[in-house]
Amino acid sequence: MAKKSKKPSELSFGIGFKVVLALFVFLPVVALLGWYFLSAGLSLSGSTMTAEEAVKAGLIKAKGAVVEGIAKRAGDEGFDMGAFDSCRAIEDQYRIPQGYVMTDSTRRELVGLSEDATDEETQERCVIFAKVVARMEQLAHHDRHVFVCQGAEFTTDKSGSYVLMADPNGEGAIEVRKGVKSLIPIEQFYHTLINKWQVYNLGDGCIVIGMSKDGVFTFSGGVSLDN
Repeated sequence: MAKKSKKPSELSFGIGFKVVLALFVFLPVVALLGWYFLSAGLSLSGSTMTAEEAVKAGLIKAKGAVVEGIAKRAGDEGFDMGAFDSCRAIEDQYRIPQGYVMTDSTRRELVGLSEDATDEETQERCVIFAKVVARMEQLAHHDRHVFVCQGAEFTTDKSGSYVLMADPNGEGAIEVRKGVKSLIPIEQFYHTLINKWQVYNLGDGCIVIGMSKDGVFTFSGGVSLDN
C-alpha cells in the first residue's frame, strides 16, 4: 500500500538540520539583537566609557554638584566664593619650602581641624573662613586674608624678625618681636588692628589675618609653616 505523502505543513526535519539551523541562523540573530539593545542602552545612558572612566566622571559630576551647592550658599548666606576657594587651596597662601610635600592631613590642620577630619568638615571650615572674611571686609578692606592656626606663623619677612601666631588657648594673637613673645588679647569673634594688619580671633586656636600690598607685586607679610 502506497504511503500517503505529507502536506508541506506536515513536513518534519531531522535533528541535524535543527542544529545547523540553530547554529547558523538563530544564534547569530540573538547575538545581533543583544548587541543592538546593549548599544542602544549605553547610548541612551550617554556612556560608552570604561568602568574606571565612569567612576571618574561620576566623581567629577559629584564635585561639580558640591561646588554649585556652595555657590548657592554663598549667595544666600553672604560670603564670597573667592575666599572659600583660597581656603580650599590653602597651600597657595603659604610660603612652602622647596621640596616640601603638602598632604591632605596637613591642609586640614592648617585650617584648624584634626588631621583625620572629613572633607565635609573641611568644606564647612572654609565656609566659616569665607564668612569671617566677609565680616572683616565690612570693617576694613584688605587685599588678602589667610588662616593662621596652630603650626603656622605670619611673618613680615623671611628672617622672622616680626611674627604673629594664634594663641593656642584662643585668647588672641601672640606677637613675637626679636624673639620676645607677648599676648595681644582679642575677644572671640572680634577683630583688632595690629600695626597695619587686621586680625580676627575665632577663639579656637585660629586667627584670620587681613593684609594689603606693600607694592605692586608684594604683600606686607606672608604665612609659613612653624618649624
